[in-house]
Amino acid sequence: MQPASYDKNLLKNLKDKNEIYRQMITPLKNGRQKVLEDGELTMWGNTMKFCYRKIGSKPQRGFPLIFGLHGGGGCDASENDQQWDNHKQLYDLEDCIWFTPRSPEDAWKMWHKFYIDDTMIDYIIQSFLILEWIDPNRVFISGYSAGGYGVYKISPRMSDRFAGCAMMPGHPNGADITSVRNTFFSLQVGKYDSPYNRNTICAEYGEKLKTLQKKDPDGYDHFVLIHEDCEHLMNLKDKIVFDIFKFKVINYLPKYVIWKQCNDVQKTNFYWLEIPKQKLKAGAQVIGKIENNFITITSDDYDEVIINLNNSLVNFNEVISVRFNNSEVFKNSYFENIDTVIASIERKFDPYLIFGVRFSVSKSGVNLLAENKQINEKMEVNDEDENDQENKEEEDDDEE
Repeated sequence: MQPASYDKNLLKNLKDKNEIYRQMITPLKNGRQKVLEDGELTMWGNTMKFCYRKIGSKPQRGFPLIFGLHGGGGCDASENDQQWDNHKQLYDLEDCIWFTPRSPEDAWKMWHKFYIDDTMIDYIIQSFLILEWIDPNRVFISGYSAGGYGVYKISPRMSDRFAGCAMMPGHPNGADITSVRNTFFSLQVGKYDSPYNRNTICAEYGEKLKTLQKKDPDGYDHFVLIHEDCEHLMNLKDKIVFDIFKFKVINYLPKYVIWKQCNDVQKTNFYWLEIPKQKLKAGAQVIGKIENNFITITSDDYDEVIINLNNSLVNFNEVISVRFNNSEVFKNSYFENIDTVIASIERKFDPYLIFGVRFSVSKSGVNLLAENKQINEKMEVNDEDENDQENKEEEDDDEE
């Protein structure tokens, strides 16, 4: 939405990645602050109005950012407006930025349209990061009723951007939760919230999470609560999840990633993995693992996967080995490249998602991508600031 005004040639004279990041975000601050002050964002021909509140005191590392998606759905605009107004003040929260958008459309699936998550929500996250108002490690999303529908769908698509996701009584509409392995995922519903079987389906998804975690004890951190005395309205008992959020931080660079594309919206990047846009397909899955400097990519659905690396994932002073579907396709050394660093910052504007090496992997081998083909000297890294952390479709017009 806003053209970058930094000089890339000047950036290439810098060696420290953190300084490159700071130089890149500085000229963008005024524009991003104006978007937040205006209270609306237009993308793909749709306008999302929003409100945010700074609550309490700003922690040393910045405010936690919590998205709150309102209920409503395929009803009159006035009803969705009322739901939005209600959601702005719904919870009594502490020391955070409470960000409440108004759905761009008045539709039952208003929160999981293709332009919502990786476009609008991600742009808002980037804006707060550029302004340095928030703690990058503590970005969360929550939603009630139709907003809960959205969380079910958005979480698998964007779990790489959140420290936690909280669904309050919604319906998954077939959402596959395989990809939430590295993100805290909470589900809450009233025991008697029977329309569209929200209560029983929530319990079923709770069992799915339990089964996934049993097979993979290091993943699928979750919290599921069926409120015994509630129907669709939970009388703010769901607020308990915000207390849990206080103890959650994002796992930016997990060394074990399971990425399964959703059936409705596919995306090109997830943590340190990418898929070429022309090869995206619904339901496709790829698994990436890094152990020391050994990278293993497994997929029955893709013949090419793109890998992004930094020195939190591998040691560039040692040989990197890559296996694709049990065949070794590469064994060599790489240095980080400044063009790759700049390109990765432009993708997310996140200080913890800066990559210096990017290449594609297929059964025929490894292909360095364009910005990596001029690898020369080693980048300098400020270890103090380096990250050390090794989502039957049906209509629902229910109100909060």
